[in-house]
Amino acid sequence: MKGLFKRCIFLTGRIEPGEAFEKFVSNFGRVISITEPEDEITLVINSVGGDTQTGLSIYDLILGSGRNITGIVLGRADSMALVVLQACKKRMMSRNSTVLAHLTKIVLNNLEVKEAEDAVKRYKKLEKSMIDILVSRTKIRKLDGQCCYDANEALEAGLVDEIYGA
Repeated sequence: MKGLFKRCIFLTGRIEPGEAFEKFVSNFGRVISITEPEDEITLVINSVGGDTQTGLSIYDLILGSGRNITGIVLGRADSMALVVLQACKKRMMSRNSTVLAHLTKIVLNNLEVKEAEDAVKRYKKLEKSMIDILVSRTKIRKLDGQCCYDANEALEAGLVDEIYGA
């Protein structure tokens, strides 16, 4: 655990396009640029999740970096934040944290039928990517509805590798 919080990146609040995403990418790039490839980097997560496309982009960024990144949930990793955690080589959570997995949710307002159909098709593809990630990294084989896990349940389900401070 020595040095776990020496080189940190934070994923907090909602995952969404725009300023929050730009800030995360900027901070990620800064930490990558000042560390050596063998250095351990810690991603601290306390997020309610958010936009599926943006979350998958963060997942791709972390995984594609090829760096030794440890993800630690301090509070919560709901929805897309849980998917982002799966990009980390080592996944941890504190004993009083929770994680939440659920299928993709979309809101369709003021769209023509064709636009709505296209949006549903797009989000079904994104949802498949999200499910494929969870199935490949965890013991979850099917995602039905919504499931909340405490630290012990998350460890048992393979959503994390270790409970921090246990």
